[in-house]
Amino acid sequence: MPLPSKALRYDDLILKSAGEVVPTSGHEVFKVEFFDAAGEKKLGFYKPLSSTYPRILAEYSVATSVFMGTLLDRVAEERLVLNEHDEVIGSVSIAIPNFKPLQQWTEPTPADPHERERVCPSVETLLYDNFAELLLMLLLIGEDDGHPGNVSAMGLIDGDMRLYYVTHIMKGGRLSDLLKDAPEILMRLRGSLFDNFPNSLPATHSPAHTIPSNGNVAKIYKNYAEFQKLAANPSLLTKDGPVSFQDQLFHALLKQLIIFDPQLLRARLEHYFGDRKFDYSCLDEQQRAELKRVHPTFFQPEFEQNETFVDHIMKVFYDRYQQLYRAAVFYPGCPKNDSGVAVVAFNDYLRNKPSAVQQIIAQAEEKNSRMDKAWKYKKETHSASNNSSNNESFIHIEKPSIEIDKFLFDPSARFDPVKIKQRYHQVWRDSLIFLIKDSLSHAKRLAKELVDELRITPIVSSQVEKPVLTTDDAELTKALQLLDSDLDSESISIDCDKNNSLLLGVKDLIKFRDALKSAAFNYYNLEIHELTVEKNQEFCRLVSDAILNYESNIYTHLSGTQWSKKFGELMNKILNFYGNFNFQRHLSSPDSPIETKDKYNYAQLLKIPHTNPEVRSEAIKALFDWVNKLNKDTFNGIISTIIAEYYSPSSLNPLASRHREEPVTQYLKVSKEDNANKLAYILSTGGHSSTSLNTQLIKYLMKLFVSKTIQSYTVGGIEDKTIGAIDVNLSSVEYACEQGKFNENEYTLHAIQYAKTDPRFTHLYSTSSLARFNQWMYKWVAGLVSSDFESIIRQALTQYEPYAWNWFSKKGRGDEVRTVLKNKSLSNAGLLAYIFSRGETNDSSFNSKLFSLLLNRMQMAIAMSSEPEPDAQLVLKVAMAPEHIQYYLKSLADYAKGQSYEERPAITGHTEKTDSLSLAV
Repeated sequence: MPLPSKALRYDDLILKSAGEVVPTSGHEVFKVEFFDAAGEKKLGFYKPLSSTYPRILAEYSVATSVFMGTLLDRVAEERLVLNEHDEVIGSVSIAIPNFKPLQQWTEPTPADPHERERVCPSVETLLYDNFAELLLMLLLIGEDDGHPGNVSAMGLIDGDMRLYYVTHIMKGGRLSDLLKDAPEILMRLRGSLFDNFPNSLPATHSPAHTIPSNGNVAKIYKNYAEFQKLAANPSLLTKDGPVSFQDQLFHALLKQLIIFDPQLLRARLEHYFGDRKFDYSCLDEQQRAELKRVHPTFFQPEFEQNETFVDHIMKVFYDRYQQLYRAAVFYPGCPKNDSGVAVVAFNDYLRNKPSAVQQIIAQAEEKNSRMDKAWKYKKETHSASNNSSNNESFIHIEKPSIEIDKFLFDPSARFDPVKIKQRYHQVWRDSLIFLIKDSLSHAKRLAKELVDELRITPIVSSQVEKPVLTTDDAELTKALQLLDSDLDSESISIDCDKNNSLLLGVKDLIKFRDALKSAAFNYYNLEIHELTVEKNQEFCRLVSDAILNYESNIYTHLSGTQWSKKFGELMNKILNFYGNFNFQRHLSSPDSPIETKDKYNYAQLLKIPHTNPEVRSEAIKALFDWVNKLNKDTFNGIISTIIAEYYSPSSLNPLASRHREEPVTQYLKVSKEDNANKLAYILSTGGHSSTSLNTQLIKYLMKLFVSKTIQSYTVGGIEDKTIGAIDVNLSSVEYACEQGKFNENEYTLHAIQYAKTDPRFTHLYSTSSLARFNQWMYKWVAGLVSSDFESIIRQALTQYEPYAWNWFSKKGRGDEVRTVLKNKSLSNAGLLAYIFSRGETNDSSFNSKLFSLLLNRMQMAIAMSSEPEPDAQLVLKVAMAPEHIQYYLKSLADYAKGQSYEERPAITGHTEKTDSLSLAV
């Protein structure tokens, strides 16, 4: 049998100090050294097999270190030690660098404050060193021997009493076990343990115990009182803000829940055990019988030699994970624990800390990077070794700056970020099951009450109630099992007319509840690998459809009765759970303090019309923020798709006018502006009729935006809030889109106005560009010699007025302009403002002729300038197309009216300094 890659041969161990025994309370342990797979010398502690450390227990000890190592960095790695016959003869625990155990109460307190905090940490240090994840690991792994000598800020050691509810039978239990519940009962993971954690740790030795439950006062923690204070949820101020014990505890819980991956764990275990068979024949018959009695799922004679040890231990670990899942995911919180503080519910933690999953994924990816470096180094050295044996040239291989052997696993043992996110989706989904349960139970009660109203004799509860599992039941494997049974309306007789309004109402109510439960059943029945954002959106859509199909009808049937109000109370719950179940919105929400209650009353928000001015304004702004976060090609693709599918003429109506398709498509190809400005430009150059391109863009962009199916995003701008933080008024927009009631015409009208007038935009048709153009034009005109400017005006008059003999078409502004030209006290800018503040803007108007001449002269001046000003480029853009010129021509009057054109000294030549201009933008 080949030696597993993470196992050791006894002959490879180097005993230190001629076999010096390490002081220990239970076993002989020897200091040893060995060289790992990367050729690095390692220090370890060899524990040979004995009557209280049988082979199966050594295998358990090594396996638990592997399990813990996938979830936690700070744990001593253990390895099997085999003799030349491939027999397990012991295990080695690799030394944790700088391991300094915590102090027992009999040991003297160090005088040095730094050393004192290492071995007798205060509450502040416990928080700083994140002891929460160490304490939680002691709970998860069922550690019964967590005395001070085995615990340090650097990590946890000594694994022969982990999974104590199993291993106490292998090892031989403590006498004190007889005085309390059996270990398999005492160490079962339950949500109530989090109420007073870590004071509630059930082990014999625990950091927060005043006295160990076996009465061994020698192993009392010197700082046990500091550990006990953690249950009062103290906090530590860090550079990122305050961090509380509950923050750390629930983060560690979430990490354990979503990092766990059976395939990854199996792959790692196989590095340590290979395909060794499951064999517990090293135990006596009494122990074997007891294991079979207490844990029949894990221990049966037929399992031996038919299962590998990895097969066996995976069942044990998965069972423990299931216990953790039930205890944590459904944890309801505690309003007031023994320390007088509230403990948050797990779903409250998830709602308030959506960033936690990304932090955990980032940590996993960083470990993947180390494993990748270690694996590449192994392959390169192996290849170089082969080349060397073939007398090929020497190749230098740079060793990565990591513990190569520690991270040396094949790719199958690496973390999968996609799986982590899917497991998070499952955890998040299941933690919200009670929102659905409450709504469905309420609907069932209301239906029963309505039925009782229509019967002579009320329904007996036993007719409609069936036992429901609790969160502590081992049979609970899916959150769906927590939902109530349905009301069997077919078997219930009604004593009223079949057209009775209440009867029609209760029938629709039962159908409504059935539709909601069906949606929940489909969503909650999805396996981890099936959980996607799209599946979540499908669930939300089904709930929305059920509301759309039944809410109004039920209100109609129950109107004018007390039942209408009761149904309204039910609808508040349904709308609230509907609002909370958008996974993408959750991921995109900002973090909040974990004790924050529901930030939004979705039931109330969904009742606010999406056409409410504040909602509309916020939604339009958020839409532009969102498109600006999209990749350029993604944005262009979305616009092109909307044009092709919803705007281009159909084959049934080829004569339909769709004149904007080509110019918008070309604009997208050449524009270098950001997405928000591109969308604003497109909207600013079109109308808002029901068939317009603008209307189609707003309709389908808004639907896509609120569905959040493309990606999570962060809203930019001054506050840089995430979309979930925008008062969540977008919920009513989303609701309107889902129900087909979105008012795209109204939104398009206001989106066009926003695109033109908001200061954020710099596109050619924006208010800011109009202002910049006019400012530049007036500045340029102010710098002209007065006679030159008058010459331009007279040239415009010549183009404007007809030949003298054409008396029938005489224009009306000639005399007016000549009169104002005689007023030599007007500045150039004042004269221009006077002219543009009057008259028309059609092609034959004087303003049009003058503006055209000014544009030509400004272009020539810009072309001759060695360093044109930035706004000069705007002039060139305006002059590029007739539609641009016409748009800017129409704006001249508005800007001229705000321009000061009182009498002032005329400017007689170009100058760097110009008159101050008073533009009303």
